[in-house]
Amino acid sequence: MSTTSIESIKRRCETLDRLISSCGKFLENMPEGHLRIKKLNGNCYYYLIISAKGNKKITYIGNKPDAQICKLAQKTYTQKLLHSARSELEILKPVIINAPKSYFEDVYYALPDERKQLIRPYILSDEDFAQKWQKQNFTPKIFKEGAPVYMTMRGERVRSKSEQIIADRLFVNGIPYKYECPIEIDGLVLHPDFTILRMSDRKEIYLEHCGKMDDPAYAQDAISRFNRYALSGIVPGDRLFTLYETNRNPLDTRILDKMIEQNFR
Repeated sequence: MSTTSIESIKRRCETLDRLISSCGKFLENMPEGHLRIKKLNGNCYYYLIISAKGNKKITYIGNKPDAQICKLAQKTYTQKLLHSARSELEILKPVIINAPKSYFEDVYYALPDERKQLIRPYILSDEDFAQKWQKQNFTPKIFKEGAPVYMTMRGERVRSKSEQIIADRLFVNGIPYKYECPIEIDGLVLHPDFTILRMSDRKEIYLEHCGKMDDPAYAQDAISRFNRYALSGIVPGDRLFTLYETNRNPLDTRILDKMIEQNFR
């Protein structure tokens, strides 16, 4: 378990502490008893159950969810939530208390440089892993002579202004990517616009920018390509993401930003 993992557990414990406090305060002002719901012929009938000295008193309180019924339902939910939060916190706190001062990842990085050069580490840090991935050589797709030149902040050539915007946004957000890195699917070589290294699970995912979706031939080719991806296991929403444009609908960078935050990290 890394330092990052321990910090995540600490944040989780803080969230649980706040939740336990909120639930406790809420339950202080709740009415006595709990709610029982019976369904008959598609209708709900509500009963108040009060237990005292081994006896159970059952009172019918209606068939429409009024304020009292909602409070009783919220009370039971809060009690269950409180129990679950306390149980989780009871497990997590000893993990923080007993966490080691150093982790196995630290062994390699604590070595002097002359010794590091002689060793192949079993596990690389995210930064080193991303750098090694980024340095892998590949043969990019050739540009046609006379094609417009668009250069990214990283100093690479792309095919359109929109792809320049995408590349720059990935770069500024620290998302490792390769532009038009070839992959082979069923004997056919494809060049996804962007191959992205998602650091949270160290998986390669793909971003395709479809800039001419109002061109029928272009749209048909895109659909065929995406189907080929999906049949090979590169499924949309899992490892394949797409952005679309037409003449009337330019690239929406808000969608790209959401993808970066929710799917690419």
